[in-house]
Amino acid sequence: MESEVWLGDWINKIKQEAKASYPRESFMMSFYMASEHLYGLPERSTTYKLNVTSERLPYRLFAIDKFPHEEFDPQGLYSGIPYVMGHSSNHDEGIMWMNAADTYVDIFEDKVKGKPNGKIVNFLSEGGMLEFFIIASTSPKRLQKRLATVTGFQALPPIFSLGFHYSKWEETSAARIIDLNEKFEAYGFPLDVLWMDIGHTFENKYF
Repeated sequence: MESEVWLGDWINKIKQEAKASYPRESFMMSFYMASEHLYGLPERSTTYKLNVTSERLPYRLFAIDKFPHEEFDPQGLYSGIPYVMGHSSNHDEGIMWMNAADTYVDIFEDKVKGKPNGKIVNFLSEGGMLEFFIIASTSPKRLQKRLATVTGFQALPPIFSLGFHYSKWEETSAARIIDLNEKFEAYGFPLDVLWMDIGHTFENKYF
């Protein structure tokens, strides 16, 4: 029963935050991308390919840990990466929008004489600085390598991260973690990582 109360309180806090309005200053910039197929803007629970937003809400980059996670929701989950890449048969291009503020991304179809002619990608951020990188190449692999020269190359994962992880959104404590560890050991179940979710923090705040 206590866990249900805690979960209900946390969901209500998220709903209140979503409805809150704050004084803000925003800026917007649009980019033309010659490719028909666009990808990026993780992390979302919808399709891998980005869709036009002419008749729907824009993609939102805001790490709110929205719960419950709904299928085909264009809004972000735990994090957001403001990167869009376009892919065509003979070229690839990418835009890295270097802004950590709450950001909305609209995608529109560009047409010439009624025929598809690429996409228009519109970034709108609620603050921060205007900084972006435009990258082009002849293949997705070369495009990602050029992106990595700007953002940094991905490090190899540590060995322990390849093992079994126990992670559950629940009220937890040091005693609970010790008990879980002893039970995994008693039943001979290999375990590499025990995760303590946001419930162990003060008022559900990581920082």
